[in-house]
Amino acid sequence: MNLQRNYRGALALWWLASSLSAASLGTPLGSEVSITLDATDRDQRQWLIIGPLKGAGAVKLQLEGHGFRKQVDLPVVAGVNTVWSWPLEPGALRISLTGAWVPTSRVMHLAGSPARRQLDWLLISRVSVSERWGYRFEFPEWTLPEGYSPRLELNLASRAGWQVEVDDGNQSRHFTGSAGVERWAYSPVAWGVNPRLVTVMPQDAGDESFKVGLHPAGVAPKLPLPVDVATLLAWPVSAWRNPSHEWFQWSANNVLILVTRSYAVQDDYFKRLAYFVEKTGTRGTLVSDANLSGKHGWNAHDYDATDLARFFTLASQKGFPLNPRERELRGRLADSGMLKATASGVWQATVGAVLGISMESPPALRGFLFTHEGFHGLYFTDQEFRRGVRDLWNQLSRSTQQAFIAFLAASQYDPADLPLMINEFQSYLLQQVRSEWPAYLSGRVLDKVTLTPAQKASALAELLAAAQALEKLVHERFGVISGDLRTVWPSD
Repeated sequence: MNLQRNYRGALALWWLASSLSAASLGTPLGSEVSITLDATDRDQRQWLIIGPLKGAGAVKLQLEGHGFRKQVDLPVVAGVNTVWSWPLEPGALRISLTGAWVPTSRVMHLAGSPARRQLDWLLISRVSVSERWGYRFEFPEWTLPEGYSPRLELNLASRAGWQVEVDDGNQSRHFTGSAGVERWAYSPVAWGVNPRLVTVMPQDAGDESFKVGLHPAGVAPKLPLPVDVATLLAWPVSAWRNPSHEWFQWSANNVLILVTRSYAVQDDYFKRLAYFVEKTGTRGTLVSDANLSGKHGWNAHDYDATDLARFFTLASQKGFPLNPRERELRGRLADSGMLKATASGVWQATVGAVLGISMESPPALRGFLFTHEGFHGLYFTDQEFRRGVRDLWNQLSRSTQQAFIAFLAASQYDPADLPLMINEFQSYLLQQVRSEWPAYLSGRVLDKVTLTPAQKASALAELLAAAQALEKLVHERFGVISGDLRTVWPSD
């Protein structure tokens, strides 16, 4: 199957606990349908087959027996006939179904095996693997308009995280998500496997809060591609929609990400911004192309909406000639809602940020650089995180603060910009995995100033304590740890 095109865009599978009304669906409320079981039924016909139903909404399955009564909210599907296959509960004596659906002569029946897929069916089965239970979704083929990028959106609720297996009949990919991830988009283009069979299970077999919904969709050609961190770093250059660069949207928040084929392309977008926002001696000024020639920007970039608005406002007011890629950047920011134009030429900022990395960085370095820039993205877009970082900075002694500022100044960051120093403080600490903190802080950060052994030991202890507190903060707020921004992990 062609990864880009063989998808049916009308297919939509929503939350298990969806509460769509019969009126909103334009279908009558189905009367209760029930089956009473005897011993022969339980021994010979151990599967309940519901459907195919069309236009179903808020369908509830109730199973009763000696000493138990269980109710399940079944997934609902729009635009396609849907079949649910459900293994009978041991001891079940009566099964009833209520909800809304287009009238049909056969609503449910018992069978000796699960339903077999037909071309226009979405088959949903309850499965059990290694003492865990979950759902398996078997999709018909679905198509998208030319140029659209496929994505399978998952809505999830779980107490202890979840696992997803995506299978196309020949190969499969496995993913684990943390409990805080309530939305995730699987991108076949990035992972190379079509979602024909999708199995979703809770990490904890006793997780009664577990729910899942799926929605096959597509991303229009000119929109950024929504990604999590693992998907971003796995996306192949061969699948870019523009050979020189690709735009992504970090699903965690309103953060745009530009990945470029080379540092030269990246410079066209961001070098002038780097000198305007962060570089010593040029901060707040628009540097001409002639003066930028031969100068180094950064290997990766991060800018918040406020600084972006200042940059494009000053350029507008001064009639400064921006290059084509800077104008493209401005348009992207406006399209995202991060910047809003006014009649006076002033650009107003909302909440958001833009990050940049380049494929010219080797894979390991690229992942490391994105970790650094990604923590800036979280800082720019989360007020509580910023407040926590400032509190931790203010708890450092003056001498330790000055040591860290000296480290940043040696890399051309403007030491007169205290908010920049505080922002870089958190990102330089959190870019490292925990085990590398001592060597990094002692050998890289604290060697930029002259300290006695006692002073260096004291500063190191302060910074290690700050790093631990920062990691606790980002784990509580975002579910990530120092050195790793992923909340969904491929297992292979």
